[in-house]
Order: sequence, then C-alpha cells, then structure tokens
Amino acid sequence: MFDTLVAKLSPVWYTPDSEEGKDNPIRFQLKPLTPPELDSALFNSTRNERGEVKEFHPNGVQFAMNVGIVDWENVGEDFSPAKINSIRWAWRQELVTNIVAMGVLAGKEVKNS
Repeated sequence: MFDTLVAKLSPVWYTPDSEEGKDNPIRFQLKPLTPPELDSALFNSTRNERGEVKEFHPNGVQFAMNVGIVDWENVGEDFSPAKINSIRWAWRQELVTNIVAMGVLAGKEVKNS
C-alpha cells in the first residue's frame, strides 16, 4: 500500500498534447499538489453549477506551476523555477489542469487507503 501511495505522489513526466508524436517533444516533470497546495491553486477559481473548475484564477495558475513543475526537457534551456513564467500561456492551463488532477487523485487515494 505504501509503495502505491508513494507512486501517486511522485513526479511524472507529461508531454503537452501539441507535442505528442514529435521526435524530441517538450516534456514537463509534474508533481501532485498536497491538499493545502490544492486549496491555494483553486482559490478564486471560477466554477460551473456542479462545482467543477471552469477557469483557474491567474494567481492559482502561477502557484500551481511554481509548486507542481519540477523539471523540463527539450525546452532549449535548463530548468529553473525563475523561468517558469516563460512557458507558453496555452500550455499553462493544460499543465495546471494536470497538476491539480494529480493532486486530487492522490488525495482520494490517501483518503481511501
């Protein structure tokens, strides 16, 4: 059980949809957010009538990226947290959606174990 939990909380490599199938795709290493980090990432987000996130607040996007992106490949420069702001806007929403989803799934796994 502990190994499964650690795997759910470990960083994973993610390739944006627009990079799939390329010879040297840009990839980001993402880690799930903890419950308090999820609260910060989701703060002031816009939700639909079912309570699902419709749009992340810019501060939540920035927070999730700063915490959830731990490395990258094939970007053209070495990873540095200070360079996270240079990530294309189109990828930001995709990356943040995946970072948040990983945290939610990891949290459900912890709760159900």
